[in-house]
Amino acid sequence: MNNIHTQWKSEQGYTLIETLTAFILLFIVVIPFTRVITFVISEKQTFNKIWAVTLAEREMETTLIQRQFVDEERQEMRGRQPYIIQKKINHENGLLKIQITILHPVKQKVLYQLFMVRRDD
Repeated sequence: MNNIHTQWKSEQGYTLIETLTAFILLFIVVIPFTRVITFVISEKQTFNKIWAVTLAEREMETTLIQRQFVDEERQEMRGRQPYIIQKKINHENGLLKIQITILHPVKQKVLYQLFMVRRDD
């Protein structure tokens, strides 16, 4: 019995309270830091999405008002960021299908797509 008691006293390590305290301090530092990093990363993506939606809606309105029913692709700057605007028109079975796509110019990634179908007058 005495031998077991000596064995426990000679072992070194952290107590449960020390370990829990270390985890709590780690979480107090890590969680706010990850939230800040996530916000910074997502803010730029959100900004790009907002501009993409705005550009697509404006392009659709312009197409309908000016009746410019032809395919087109062009690049437009918003701030320091360029965006590619693609407009595809399809006349099919008496319907006019308009598709506006906004792309990231470097990644060629679709940021937003807007579709409209209406009678072909």
